Amino acid sequence: MFIQYPKTIGKYQIAFLQRKFYKTGLIKRTESTRIYVQLKTINRNLQIAFKKYRLVPFDDRLDLFKSKTHIHFIDDQQYVGWSKYALKGVQVFDVPGDQKKIFQFPHLEEFACILQDALDKC
Repeated sequence: MFIQYPKTIGKYQIAFLQRKFYKTGLIKRTESTRIYVQLKTINRNLQIAFKKYRLVPFDDRLDLFKSKTHIHFIDDQQYVGWSKYALKGVQVFDVPGDQKKIFQFPHLEEFACILQDALDKC
């Protein structure tokens, strides 16, 4: 197993040993390790919530801020799957960039303007 997945197993073994050392007091937790443990806990809880959550249709309109550039394959290019949940329709706002860069410069400013225009029309 180690030969097939050395990185994964190595990380697991290191984490296992660290936990043992912390519990026995052989090494002390630093502030950065406490933050890392908290982030791992938050991520684990988010994954649990994600697996349990079931999206159901709602009786309203949805505003979809969709990136103009797609870096992933999407079945539903127009509504990205939201039309079956928003029973009163989906208002699409195309924003510059891809899914990872719409909140970064140089796209952020244009996205902010598009968002503000949508909020002003509410």
